[in-house]
Amino acid sequence: MNLSTVGRVVIIDDVYKETQPLLEVLGKHQIPYLYLDGKAEHLPDSPFSGIRFVFMDIELSGGFAGQDVKTKASGITAILEKIISKQNGPYVIIAWTKHTEVIKQVVENCRTLNIHPVQTLDLEKTECLKSNDVISYLTQKLSDVLQETGAFQLYVDWENMLNVSAKDFILKFSSFYPVDNKWSRNTENLFYKLYKSYVEKNELIDKDEQIRCSLHLLNRSYLDALENVTSTYVRSKNFQLTGGRIDKEIIAKLNLSLFMISNPNIPKSPGSIYEETNNNLLKHLKQTCFKRISTSPKNFRLCKMIITPECDIAQNKLTMNRLVYGVFFKAHSEIQPKDSQDIFRIGPFWFKGEIYQIILSFQSITSSFPENINDKKRLFAVRRDLLFDIQSKAANHVNRLGNYQLES
Repeated sequence: MNLSTVGRVVIIDDVYKETQPLLEVLGKHQIPYLYLDGKAEHLPDSPFSGIRFVFMDIELSGGFAGQDVKTKASGITAILEKIISKQNGPYVIIAWTKHTEVIKQVVENCRTLNIHPVQTLDLEKTECLKSNDVISYLTQKLSDVLQETGAFQLYVDWENMLNVSAKDFILKFSSFYPVDNKWSRNTENLFYKLYKSYVEKNELIDKDEQIRCSLHLLNRSYLDALENVTSTYVRSKNFQLTGGRIDKEIIAKLNLSLFMISNPNIPKSPGSIYEETNNNLLKHLKQTCFKRISTSPKNFRLCKMIITPECDIAQNKLTMNRLVYGVFFKAHSEIQPKDSQDIFRIGPFWFKGEIYQIILSFQSITSSFPENINDKKRLFAVRRDLLFDIQSKAANHVNRLGNYQLES
């Protein structure tokens, strides 16, 4: 049953007895849920985020029965507004009703409030409750209905895989010591060992930072556990990936989400990109990085990236930061970067409502004292995978031997 297994299911029904078969089905399939009767005094103080499924009874007794479509829809929307945050993300409404006209109005109301579902499905509670074997009928009906969720199911399945891999990882990691009165102390020692392994001889005074370092090391191992789970993923029978055109703006936003960190927490972290002022260097980089510049829009800005290995910072081996300079500019069809091993392209990516690119030049690799880097001028940072690629290519550029073969 392709529902969320991480507590992302809400059931809203004022008649608990009628909801019991659904709750039993969810329990049998290990689906955690939150039950609400829809009464104002029982609704959460603030909306939830991350809800994926809402099972909703349309005929709630709180003054909705017998009312016209608009009134019913307004009442139900008010309840959803109390439950679904505007930062919730995609979710599906599974309605306990045949009143599709009410659901359509609810969806329209939710769209106005910016909490609209990506899909609405009909489970027809009355038909389910009429069955001689309600549990079996409801189980099959729910499985059939969930086949219609399309690409939304990818998000649900991925969240579920995060949950599975986290449980497996914690189970293995926590079982190194027997569960006794020393278990907590032994676990503290274990995490301290992780921290010391991460920083080596560098001793941190900040106790919170010690734990953060141990978690950094844990994160890297967890990624392998997650990829092991995703490698066995099997899609729903009614869904497959299909190609299609994606707008440039969407691609730029996708690159931002996948490869950039808009607001890095760690100052002067590897991968951080800063705006810089040096007109002579900017002029030189424009000449070495682009095929033509005379007709290009005048929107070039100089930037620099920290490419110091993360371990040098964590283990206090750093005296100077290693940097590479580049050109930061709004993407434009007239701007044509050279095809050269000396440069590295980043983007297109979304920045302050427009599409940008960065061209780094490995000819500009240099060093700088940490105090000369102003974090107030940091624009953003690239994520680890992209940073590793840049560091690897920068190292290859520095160490290349060149090809001196004679040609006839």
